[in-house]
Amino acid sequence: MLLEGDEVLYLEGAEDIDRVGPAASTATQVKRTAGTVSLNTAVAREAIKNFWMTVQAAPDRVVKFVFLTTSTVAMEQNAAFVGLKGI
Repeated sequence: MLLEGDEVLYLEGAEDIDRVGPAASTATQVKRTAGTVSLNTAVAREAIKNFWMTVQAAPDRVVKFVFLTTSTVAMEQNAAFVGLKGI
């Protein structure tokens, strides 16, 4: 993926990798971990909290979030997910 002419790439900004343009940004958190991850794991909850704080700090921007992990994604235990993975 190439940056557009008006985009900037930041390392260790809001997240590990941030792609920032004039009206939107994508924050990518990178986790090299073993085991499984779900919405109820500490790393996922922390990522969601960081995303929310980033959105609150820039209410005039479109903020996207990517959670990039080497972990296996687990099934959520909440019945509302009906056997789906949340991540």
